[in-house]
Amino acid sequence: MALMTKSPYHAMILILSSSKGVARVSSLSCAQLPGISSQLLEGSGSRYIYKALMVATRGLIQKNFWQHERLGFIGETYNPSADYAPKLVPCPKDFKARTASSRDSKTQELAPEEVNYIDARRSQVLPEAYNSYITNVERYVSGLREPGTVLPSYVSRILSSKNQTALPRMSFAIAGGAYRGDQRKTNRCEFAAGAIFAAAVMNVFDGKNVTSASSGLGGVLNAADYITGLSGSAWLLISWMQSELSPLFDLVLGAKRMGRENPELSGWLTQYGLLNPTDALESNTFAERMHNRWLQTVYWTRLILQVNSKRFAGFPIGIVDLWGRILSYHFLSGSNPDNFFNGTAPHGINQTFSGFVNFSADAFWDQYATRTCFKNHTLPFPVLTTLPQLQDSRYANFPAVPYNYTRYEISPYEFGSYDPFLSSFIPTKNLGTKLSAGLPEDKSKCCAGFDNAGFIMGMSSNIFTAYKYLLDFYFNLRRNLPIGTPEILTALVPNPFRGLGTKEYFEKDEAELHLIDGGLGLGLCPKFTFIMICLLVSHGSLRRAQRPIPEVTPYHPLLVRARKVEVIIAVDGVSKLDFMRIAEVSSQDSKTNRLILSYQTADFNNFANGSSVIHSARRAALYPSVYKFPKVPMNVTKFTTQGLVERPTFFGCEEFDAPLLIWIANSAPIDGSTPISNRTTLQLTFPLNQTQAMMKESTDVGTRGFPSRSALTKGQFKDPLWPACLSCAIVDRARGRLGVAREGLCNDCFNRYCWTEK
Repeated sequence: MALMTKSPYHAMILILSSSKGVARVSSLSCAQLPGISSQLLEGSGSRYIYKALMVATRGLIQKNFWQHERLGFIGETYNPSADYAPKLVPCPKDFKARTASSRDSKTQELAPEEVNYIDARRSQVLPEAYNSYITNVERYVSGLREPGTVLPSYVSRILSSKNQTALPRMSFAIAGGAYRGDQRKTNRCEFAAGAIFAAAVMNVFDGKNVTSASSGLGGVLNAADYITGLSGSAWLLISWMQSELSPLFDLVLGAKRMGRENPELSGWLTQYGLLNPTDALESNTFAERMHNRWLQTVYWTRLILQVNSKRFAGFPIGIVDLWGRILSYHFLSGSNPDNFFNGTAPHGINQTFSGFVNFSADAFWDQYATRTCFKNHTLPFPVLTTLPQLQDSRYANFPAVPYNYTRYEISPYEFGSYDPFLSSFIPTKNLGTKLSAGLPEDKSKCCAGFDNAGFIMGMSSNIFTAYKYLLDFYFNLRRNLPIGTPEILTALVPNPFRGLGTKEYFEKDEAELHLIDGGLGLGLCPKFTFIMICLLVSHGSLRRAQRPIPEVTPYHPLLVRARKVEVIIAVDGVSKLDFMRIAEVSSQDSKTNRLILSYQTADFNNFANGSSVIHSARRAALYPSVYKFPKVPMNVTKFTTQGLVERPTFFGCEEFDAPLLIWIANSAPIDGSTPISNRTTLQLTFPLNQTQAMMKESTDVGTRGFPSRSALTKGQFKDPLWPACLSCAIVDRARGRLGVAREGLCNDCFNRYCWTEK
């Protein structure tokens, strides 16, 4: 297909639509796209689309190419009233940033709305939820018919209490790891295993699932105070919230595939790739291939126009806006195979994250029941995380974020950080407002609608700042790319904390926050000998078990002392560095002070190895007045040699000033079968049968427990006492508050499942 077009905009559309059979864009057509050189536009299929997005977006959105342009070849005129664009509204009375702690950080304050939500949930919802859970456990344990399988009386007494103060304070931390498959063995760019793994494990603990309830594990999820997510798990949580806490297999695979009728739940449509959705369509004939290209063109045109409406409204946009709209087609209710390409459904275009607080169905969904999970407090309070892009010019080429940079969190009520050098928040519904020293620059111009749910998902999963590693991963491209990270690759948010915080708050003077994937937090070595794998300095060789993973599990929101979380169930999924080569500093530029990288090949197996826990513990130790993390092995070798990665482990069993951590790690099947849940972060498409197989394997991870050696020799790969032991762990801090001694079966469980330094 010739790419001779009348405008750069049409050239972009043709690039995106020509997903197959095109090896190179001509120099002439490339010249029509500012900022693009033909040498970067080589390849085909998904690689071609990805590269076009990476190098073309910045040049296109800097120019007013398509404002008011009629798309005659599509027969559509862009509607400027589309709801993706934020709006300026008068500021609320006395609007300002909220200070969340005292100067010494010893006193913390939660948002009043969060306090009210948790109080209502604990008094109105959790007594029944815990009672239902303990009923499931007791029914399961009574059916074991084995000696010594009687729960201590205090377990039932605590979990069936009508007094909310006596109930456990338990929460979930769900790891990210967006997209996972072996990209080096296939040219196909494929879908989201981190989210799929997390959904399957959450399903194990969902009391609405009859199988989970009968296993003695169902009901735990329904009784949590909080649930945190980042990257792929941010997709999962927002999708789950918007679906009114639907059964998780229905949410992912579609209700029809699970034998149920629910027109809202067509699943995540994992068969439609995030960059090449038409690849899933029939393309056996020339007519079918041309039709698919046409659909792809219309699809991308619609997304680009929607995103550009935000720019015309006066707000910064970047690739994350486009990424968020792509994600919305999969993770927000309304998409199905019939409307995916025809534009008749809103695909979450006007759904905001703060809007979940007062969730009313949009016009498309008026025919269905109004969502009430947030209003009725049936949802564990959700908190997502994101990180700032590095400002230190020495590390301009590194996507990972050191410990001393801000860990931002966002809930439907607030956006900000409890880190002691900032400790400030603004209402999520007013994200995008320009503030200075905590006050709006113009009281008549506060922002509303900036927190689009798709944009929030994209923000928390933004790995585009690692584009140099991505280009190397996909295309073995190691050319001299520009130093630093173009801001267009970050989630651009007007900085509401400008002029606030201490000198340790590195974004203090920035007009905009440049936000990236919440799972790219990683400490740097003291002498910066290695970057992105700093633990190797102290750990020695590059053995597989020692390759560290960033903070892919969002612990920090649950460590805030004011939240009073006593038990954390952590679902730790995957490696976040699986797409990166090991980067070693080979030299330093004397003029710019920038570090120069050399590369080694890294062979990651993509399973959890404990590094995420280690990094979270190290960072929490830097700010003891704010965060308290239980003791954990500080060497990944111990996680592997002690078998901690292969079974649930309890950390902090005797540390009553820190939360008890119940760590469930994604690991290979212990029955010797071939693993499929360790897909790479960049896998963007899954056939439905593969998705279902992954969920089954991930379910086994949640139900496995810690089988004894004698059981393993008999071919028994699950611990029948795991549900009972989990209930013992959930009540243990509440037991301590009552001054009751640990006893009986719970003692045996803690002897087996607890990790101690000895």
